[in-house]
Amino acid sequence: MSDQTPVHAERRRHPRYEILAQVRFRRADTIHILDVANISASGLFVRASTEAMLRQVHVGDRLELDLCTEYGTENIRVVARVVRIVGDGGPERWGFGFEFVEVRPATRRALDQLLAGAAAAARPPPLPSAPEPFVVLPPVVAGDDEPEGRR
Repeated sequence: MSDQTPVHAERRRHPRYEILAQVRFRRADTIHILDVANISASGLFVRASTEAMLRQVHVGDRLELDLCTEYGTENIRVVARVVRIVGDGGPERWGFGFEFVEVRPATRRALDQLLAGAAAAARPPPLPSAPEPFVVLPPVVAGDDEPEGRR
């Protein structure tokens, strides 16, 4: 058996969570605001709004991102590096993968809090407790409830 990881194997270090958020960043004289598709402790994936947007950044670029979430009024600012650009599969798949490279301790705490909320929201709600124990009923056989003369 080989010790090498298959090319198609999962390489993510942390679980990802879908959240309702946007990132804001500046390129040249333009401020871009894009929707976040998902986030993890080590990075995030944002949707590219247009095909032209895909040409605005390049793999290896470092950007200062302001993460704006539904959970609070304060933005979370991180420096992230573009590690992946997805430009195939149509507009519903276009986007950028960012890896967090500079995260201050206070920012890490805010990210951890955001991730904890996203993880809790991603879990299904607990099943309601039954007021009484379940009762096992005998199986019903088809035709048992018909009168004798009709069988």
